[in-house]
Amino acid sequence: MEGGAAMMIYFWDFAGTRFTVDI
Repeated sequence: MEGGAAMMIYFWDFAGTRFTVDI
């Protein structure tokens, strides 16, 4: 995954529209 957020990766689920934070 590209970006400047190496500490936290945000994943968005379109199926259930839920917010998941992966550390």
